[in-house]
Amino acid sequence: MTSSMETALQDLLTSENTSQIESSLKVIIHCLNHDKKESRNVTVRNSLPESTDLSRLIRVLESLITARVPTETLLPGTYDDEANEHALAHNPALTLTTISLLSARIYAQLLALPGALGAGLVEAQATSALAALLRRWREECIGREKTAWKHERESDDESMVKEVTEDSFPSPVPEHQLVTCGLEVLVPLSRCLLNREFLTWSSEARDSIVDAIVAGMATSAAIQSVKITDREETLCRNVITAATESIHQCLVLETTNEYDEEDDEDDDLLMESDLNKATKRRETMLAILRTIYPSIVFKDVVSNGEQGKQAACQASSYAFELFVKNLCAAGPNTGRLSLGGSPTGRATVATPKRSMTPSNRSSIGSSARITPAKLKSTVKASRNSYDSVRKIDSMHAAIVGTLQKITTDRELEKTNIRRCALETVLRTLAHLQPAERERFLSFVIQLCHSKVSLHRLVGCQLTGDILVESWLWKEHAERSNVASPSPAASVDRRKSLSPLLCRSRDNMTEALFGVLVGRLQDRIPTIRMTSASCFAKIFDSLQESACDETLKTSFADFLSLEGHSLAQTLRKRANDDKATVRRSAVEALSGLLMICQADDNNMLEPSGADVDVFSTLCNDESVMVRKVSAEALTNLLYGAVSMKNVNFLYDVETAWSSSVLVMVLDSEPSCVAKALELVEIIVLAPIMEETELRAESAWRILASIQEGSSSSGRARSQSQALKTFVANAVASSDASATVKRQILNEVVSKCASTLESPSTDLSPAVIENQRTGAWCLLEALVSSFSKPKEFAQLSKRYGFDLDFLGSSWERLCQLSDSASEESVFNLHKAAKYALKVLSKVVALLGKDSAQDAAEKLYHRIHSFSLTTEVIGDAITALVATTTACTDNSVDTNGRCKTMIEKLYSACESLISSQLASTSNLDYNFAKLGRAIFSVGDLSLVGFHPSDDKKGGLVENRGQKQSSTEKDPVRGLHFSPGPTLARLIQAFLPHRVAGTSGVPTPESLRAHAYLAIGKICLRDETLCKQSLNILARELHENMQQGSWRVQSNALLVLSDLCVQYTSMVDRYLPVMAACMQAGLRDLSGSVLNVAVQPDSAIVRKHAVTVLASLLLQDYIKWRGLLFYRFLVATVDEDEEVANLAEMLLCGPLITKQPRLFSNNFVEAIFVLNRCTAHPIYLAATANDDQGSDASIGFEGIYLSGEVGRARRMQIYQLLLSRVSDEEKLGLTARITKEVLGSALKGGNDLHEVCTNPFVDDDEVLKKGVDSRESAMAVLSDALAILSDPSMKVGRSANKDTEEEDIEDPNVTSNANKTIQVAKGTLFSKISKKHLLEILLPILCQLKVVLQKSQSPLLKNLMSFLVDVYRQNKDETKEFLANDPSLYQEIEYDARQFIKKRAWRTPAKKSKNAATLRTPLSVKQ
Repeated sequence: MTSSMETALQDLLTSENTSQIESSLKVIIHCLNHDKKESRNVTVRNSLPESTDLSRLIRVLESLITARVPTETLLPGTYDDEANEHALAHNPALTLTTISLLSARIYAQLLALPGALGAGLVEAQATSALAALLRRWREECIGREKTAWKHERESDDESMVKEVTEDSFPSPVPEHQLVTCGLEVLVPLSRCLLNREFLTWSSEARDSIVDAIVAGMATSAAIQSVKITDREETLCRNVITAATESIHQCLVLETTNEYDEEDDEDDDLLMESDLNKATKRRETMLAILRTIYPSIVFKDVVSNGEQGKQAACQASSYAFELFVKNLCAAGPNTGRLSLGGSPTGRATVATPKRSMTPSNRSSIGSSARITPAKLKSTVKASRNSYDSVRKIDSMHAAIVGTLQKITTDRELEKTNIRRCALETVLRTLAHLQPAERERFLSFVIQLCHSKVSLHRLVGCQLTGDILVESWLWKEHAERSNVASPSPAASVDRRKSLSPLLCRSRDNMTEALFGVLVGRLQDRIPTIRMTSASCFAKIFDSLQESACDETLKTSFADFLSLEGHSLAQTLRKRANDDKATVRRSAVEALSGLLMICQADDNNMLEPSGADVDVFSTLCNDESVMVRKVSAEALTNLLYGAVSMKNVNFLYDVETAWSSSVLVMVLDSEPSCVAKALELVEIIVLAPIMEETELRAESAWRILASIQEGSSSSGRARSQSQALKTFVANAVASSDASATVKRQILNEVVSKCASTLESPSTDLSPAVIENQRTGAWCLLEALVSSFSKPKEFAQLSKRYGFDLDFLGSSWERLCQLSDSASEESVFNLHKAAKYALKVLSKVVALLGKDSAQDAAEKLYHRIHSFSLTTEVIGDAITALVATTTACTDNSVDTNGRCKTMIEKLYSACESLISSQLASTSNLDYNFAKLGRAIFSVGDLSLVGFHPSDDKKGGLVENRGQKQSSTEKDPVRGLHFSPGPTLARLIQAFLPHRVAGTSGVPTPESLRAHAYLAIGKICLRDETLCKQSLNILARELHENMQQGSWRVQSNALLVLSDLCVQYTSMVDRYLPVMAACMQAGLRDLSGSVLNVAVQPDSAIVRKHAVTVLASLLLQDYIKWRGLLFYRFLVATVDEDEEVANLAEMLLCGPLITKQPRLFSNNFVEAIFVLNRCTAHPIYLAATANDDQGSDASIGFEGIYLSGEVGRARRMQIYQLLLSRVSDEEKLGLTARITKEVLGSALKGGNDLHEVCTNPFVDDDEVLKKGVDSRESAMAVLSDALAILSDPSMKVGRSANKDTEEEDIEDPNVTSNANKTIQVAKGTLFSKISKKHLLEILLPILCQLKVVLQKSQSPLLKNLMSFLVDVYRQNKDETKEFLANDPSLYQEIEYDARQFIKKRAWRTPAKKSKNAATLRTPLSVKQ
């Protein structure tokens, strides 16, 4: 081997042939590897022959390392500069040669051997060349990572095989061998840091080697992230392992000393040596931190794109964590790490304070910019222990500075980078000394208050992660046991530190909680969301069994002081305009309430406000908010069961039924799945498990379930939702046989037991809830099967007897006859469910049971002993039992006709006898109401909405539509006679017709309107006669009529509009006026005042039915119907306003997307009642098609100053749903049609501008109202144009313009770049329109208003000031031809600003200044 080595070295030093040089390099590598395998004590001296000229060798290796493929050979054969630049820059050109990589491998192996420094091999130029080669290798590997894997290798030999050439230029390394060659260089190089001589190298050499090793480790991890060859996989693993170990151990290894301490008699020389070693340790540490930092924040350019950066970050983070752990584990008393470095303690070297200003912290990325700590001369050995801690500060301060640099890096805008970087910071913090950790935590607190939103986001997220760490609370407990500082020390500290830092020094956990609460009010949505998410994470960790008791205790103390304010803030954030913020706030508030419910000290009890928040958000437009809110409300109910506050429990149960249960009918499958899971937890599981308290709650929820008229939309039925849930739990094929049997057994046995008198010790309320809930669940269970036979077969299979169902309703009615008034309602409800069950399963009970049930039902209905709540279901059950007794449809129709005719006769007899003796009317009005109600329901037997329209009163009594198996009497039509119809009509007026002015009871009038409406659905002739009566009731009695009667009349009109659209269309103005029913125009109040508080139900029904008709295209937007809807959004009743806003901003605008933008300008004139303007007249005649029945604006007064707040609220609603494109159009229309119209003559707008003040003689001629309305139109137009919501493009959202932070909860938008470009374009268009069109009109209008001294000048100047302040340069350029006008505007703007500042009582704070001023308060 020695001879081979000598020959190879001789050839290397003398030969100029590339192939011979390459062969020599391979032989040298082979010999070095052989020596390493043969002996462990290998040094540079015994690895190379003694005759080797090392100085010449290092120069030759350096020249070979720098050898590259000439640039001219890489360029195309053309003089095209662009093609040359593309060839060099577009893809990394392969410039590395085989010789350079082999030379680098030899040099790396020699550097890793002991004695390299003494042999003169460590030279700065050579190490720099080696580092430069590896940097170039990293670049050229990009895009060539898989070439070796794809290439079939011809030989298994580890040496590189290439075609020998005689070219004078070195040839590039083959692409499939590029990765392997570079990794073979990195394997020995990565061990250089473990060389005990390493710290004695020059700083330049150490920096180059550290840079090469760390970069190589990151590159190896990136290459390993994809599929590569086994050889490359092994090499990458070896590089990463060796580099990590080297970084881990390099600063704690004992270096070789040039002096023997026992024989050294010169202490000064010894101290100088120790000082030199400590300085080199610090410089090496800075080099490691500087080079490892880019990989942690994804700034390294490595192979395989983002996947490679992720792998490089993981490897670098792990090495960084081990490095810090090992460095901090030595402790301040370890001489190897102290800057004094004296293990024997003879002398120490003190380190002065090092400035940690932001400029110093940001200098981690460059060694030239890092200012090393200034070392003092020797000090006395009598320093106390505090000095020993300060000695380690210089080393640890660099680590803290690196962490600070990581947390303030711009790359953390991206979610995945921020997550990886903060995980690294968090793991590293656990290894720091307490003093340095406290310093960093103080920095985090300052970070949370930074002006840069990204810094606040990072600080907020890091604070949330830190607050769940165990080491924080252990140190907090230890600090709490230490005596408080003296008052003098506290005073000094207050003088030197801000209150925030003083607070962190006294109680770090309290300070961290405080900044997290403060960020809930941040103006950036992502920061608000992150803060709320951090609280949710903390609350989840507190509920875990393994949670630290110190954390629980400390947080309980925090809640005792800040719990109520925190809960209030979270409730506010739950109504945030961003869905992600709402979702996180709900999670945090739910976790907070769950902790408080589990606490025995009642530090914070849930309230009705929390229930309202969760129930409202269950109908949120965001899917994730709906799911989280449903889960939060379920958790609140689950915890409230064990609470003593019964009223609160009832409120939560009611809210849960109307919010979570109906989510089973949601259109989003994920919401449905979540709702099914939650309903099973609350309703089904407690009943099956028979847990006392939770079972009572489940039965109570079932007993309170209400029926609805729709199975979709906002009017979703709770009963329909329960049926859907039961169908999923029992009737579906996925349900197991055990579950089906258990549910059926529990429900059927409970229903059967409720028919008898209770013998248990349960309270009457519990028994009633169980009875009603059981029958409700049984009805849902029967309805969940598509065919009743399936239910019967399942019952027989499990051996359940269903014979009791035939007489159950009768037993419940008997119990209600003798029950107290409190129990009658629940018994009637249970009877309704029993009748529904009977209607569906009567065919399975046998003809005898059906005949018996039919006779009893007929007797009950005929005697009018059933209440109106039960009559409808009783008639349905009577038809079903009658059908079950017959064999064919002909007999069924015949028997039903006979039965209905007899019941009609009984009703007619009762009503006529009561009218004949009106003295008994009040005494028997309950029975009379039942008779009228029965007539209406009997007339609908056999009716289906899709049936054809019917003719006169008596005609067409036969069957027109074919019956079906599910509805055998469909198409059966047997109308009441003319006499009975006239008898019912006698109860429609306020006084009974045909009597001497006997007043009609309100309940009878309400029943009569419903009955007539039901009859009219199948009788067109009667409908024509009754429409005027219905409309007159709504029109003439709008202000003082009965809300029950009006509500029924309105509902009847809406149903008739579906059946007879063209006939009812002319009564649309009356129906539209009901949206403001019960309000009186006082022309001086903020809005109309309600005469009757209960009239809100009429307005609510009007909004609902009109929206439904619009969505189904039975009516169109006609006249001023849209503006009446707008007025309903600011109704004095909150439910009406919310319902109108939800319908307008939801389904209605979805159906017609440009609804708001097409009617925005018209709304300004209509709401101000500027009736003389052509725009108002055009809006009134909108789509009326020549009809005389146009929808007007009567009874509404929103003009003038008294209605300004409500108008501005409406404008804000419209602007919130208008796109940027539509805003540009609106700005143009307002400028031309409102402000431009004011400059033209012949209208009220021009009149109020030129002549704002009128004499008393002119008041009667022109009218004050028209002038006030015109002035309000101009004022509103200027306020709208100056409102921030009217701005478009990037200027419309300045909060997010400052920092483009990626939200981790929002999927990245593929068209984000397009949206940004569109925003920029819209901003330019808007500014161009402002300067070319709007500004000239404003200037002309200013002259007119100034000449007439109009009060509108104040509004105009306010807008001009905003325009001037935002576009000073453009305004100056535009008015360059008229400098006098510009100077005048500039002067007026300054004066106006001064006057406005003088009138302002106090200057707003910085936080307040960031909030937008609502348009409704602008003047």
